Amino acid sequence: MAVVAACKSEPAGEQGSAVRPAKRAAPQAATPAAAKQPVPPGSPFVERAVMRFAIYFTPRATRDARAELARLVARELHPPLPIDPEPAVGSHLRMTSPAIADFAPPDPHQLEYFGRGLTAEQVAAVQKSQEVVLLEFVAEGAGRHAIHRGAMTIMHDLALRCGGLLWDEDTRELFTPDVWAKRMHRWEREVPFAPDLFTIHSYKNGDLVRLVTLGLGKLGLPDLVVEEVAPTSTRSMASLINLVAQTMADGAVVRDGGLIEVDSTSVPDKAGGPAFPGAHATIALVVGTRDEGDADNRLWEIAFPGGPASELQERQDALLSQLFGTRDELTQVEHDEEMLSLSRRARAKLLKDIKKQFQKPAWSELNHLMVKAPFRTDDGGNEWMWMDVVRWQGTTIEGILQNDPAAVSGLKSGARVTAEEESIFDYMLERRDGTSEGNTTGALMQRRQNGQ
Repeated sequence: MAVVAACKSEPAGEQGSAVRPAKRAAPQAATPAAAKQPVPPGSPFVERAVMRFAIYFTPRATRDARAELARLVARELHPPLPIDPEPAVGSHLRMTSPAIADFAPPDPHQLEYFGRGLTAEQVAAVQKSQEVVLLEFVAEGAGRHAIHRGAMTIMHDLALRCGGLLWDEDTRELFTPDVWAKRMHRWEREVPFAPDLFTIHSYKNGDLVRLVTLGLGKLGLPDLVVEEVAPTSTRSMASLINLVAQTMADGAVVRDGGLIEVDSTSVPDKAGGPAFPGAHATIALVVGTRDEGDADNRLWEIAFPGGPASELQERQDALLSQLFGTRDELTQVEHDEEMLSLSRRARAKLLKDIKKQFQKPAWSELNHLMVKAPFRTDDGGNEWMWMDVVRWQGTTIEGILQNDPAAVSGLKSGARVTAEEESIFDYMLERRDGTSEGNTTGALMQRRQNGQ
């Protein structure tokens, strides 16, 4: 879990002891609710796993898809699955060919988010598809992984032979054959590399973010959800979801109370770096609360028990740090005129332009804002730390602290904090399109550290 650097300074001019320090936010009144129910102990697998795929031909199949399917099933599955059996019991395969109007391809706007590897030409071509086939692989018992792996190969080869693009009904994504093949690149043993086979949707739910998986049902596993995550923590939280999913796929057993043991060395950190070596933790799983758009599957929530609801993000940060490590740096900074001038310009831009944008509901769905605020140290100075902005009302900014203080007692990363806008020292804005701006004072700090 990477954390940007905080800085500590002695009182200096307008950014010294005269600024109004940020502080822990007052606890919000909790809505009474029933205690969440732990998931049942034992294996997380169900007896019957279903994989639902489709191929959109462009515009029609270049070969007899049913005949090609029969040949591929005989080659890849041992024993071969019966196709369209009556009655449909045991492991089997169903193939249907609905009218394209009844199973229309995703439109270009949807494919901006859910297309995988498609060129502009392929996006246009699939809109003109005149034929689609749906394939449902049903796997019962211990052979589910072998059937799943065979099904992935069959779908890939069928799309190549008949000229089409591949749809995963469970993850709701459209793939080229090349990208589909890459999903199996790390499937090097009997058990699959689970993160390649499901997806994680994240979206604002109130002030914070909800992360939920789609596609774990294909493995015979429950989908996973994490509620009330700070925007800055979503990538690390996705790594935790990947870790729990792989742990279940590897055959871990849930203990009484919904507890399961995880080891972060078992799954590379999908957030971009190596797993934190040797980190182990006990994860609590409870029955999740469904939301619109969730998969038609069991839903288990990764919970963070052990304290009041107002400190949930602190417990989340502590577990993520335990499993994946942190990079939290403290730098002594002199607030000279060059530094203060950059800070004034950053604050002016923040208050003049970005504040107006932040008030628009759709804006915070697409952008991520952090601000650096002063926190009074135990010796009367200021420690400047980053907070993830979740609410901005009047002149008060509320957010989630992103640094562990070095000299502020009773405060830690993940705490709900508030700051007054006139005390903000700098900001960082990350947009959904990958561009960013801000942290000009941090850039100056880095240049000075490098001796430039």
